[in-house]
Amino acid sequence: MARTRDIRDEKTDVVQALVDTAFNDASQRPKIARLLFGDHPVGPPTGNWPPPTIAGRDRANSESRAAALAARARLRALGTKHLYTTLHELPQVRLAWHPLRAEQAIPPAPLVYSLISFDDWRALVTLASYAFPSTVKKVFDEEIRRHLLRRLNAFAALEVNLWWFAANGGYAGPPPYAVRYDLARWLWHPSITGTIFCIRCGDELRYERRARPEARTARCRRCSRGPANDWPPHAVEPHCRGTWLLRCTHDGCSDIFVGRRQAQHCRRHRLNRLTSSMRRPTT
Repeated sequence: MARTRDIRDEKTDVVQALVDTAFNDASQRPKIARLLFGDHPVGPPTGNWPPPTIAGRDRANSESRAAALAARARLRALGTKHLYTTLHELPQVRLAWHPLRAEQAIPPAPLVYSLISFDDWRALVTLASYAFPSTVKKVFDEEIRRHLLRRLNAFAALEVNLWWFAANGGYAGPPPYAVRYDLARWLWHPSITGTIFCIRCGDELRYERRARPEARTARCRRCSRGPANDWPPHAVEPHCRGTWLLRCTHDGCSDIFVGRRQAQHCRRHRLNRLTSSMRRPTT
């Protein structure tokens, strides 16, 4: 996989054969994914971020499908057929359309998945299959693994760019928390330079210098005040800088709304919209 020397051996040849089989036979993909990655293929991103909930991943699926449509429309309007990458072996990727299904688990880079050709997506999966499975962890030293992760990060940068096209195509809102979370754990590592989304606010975050991994919490400078997991008790997940997805605290209501940390009620149950008999007494 590396350009400077051959890093393959008997173990990695087995991994490559499994990847090839998974791409050539869709019925084998779930079995091969479990074999390669197991139930916990990669750890959480640095910074003690809570994992997305099932409902959060469902929201991320819906929002990613809408963003992919917006990005596709914008790219079509520009007449764009290819996007450039920083990979020497894959300097550009071809645009193609195979959107997420509503019931599908979102991949680590959902817009990349939806908008680039299957062969180019295969390069991402192959790199991940070399970087993470325990089968090959003892094969590569730390420098080679960082090299693999830096190459994987080229697809994270591509995902960031595609969300920019989505915003210019009319999509409103930040990348969902589940997308930010997965991008940071699958296509980046705190030991490398690279590009991801700030997990807190969704803005583009670029690390341009090597640093101690423990010094990085996947938050941009403006979001780096206070602990990463300092969530309001009724917060579902981060939204933009200064706002959250919050669960309404009114009795019997489970609606989710966007607000600042001190907001307690959805629009329907804000106190200034309720009659005095509907307000909960304060103690």
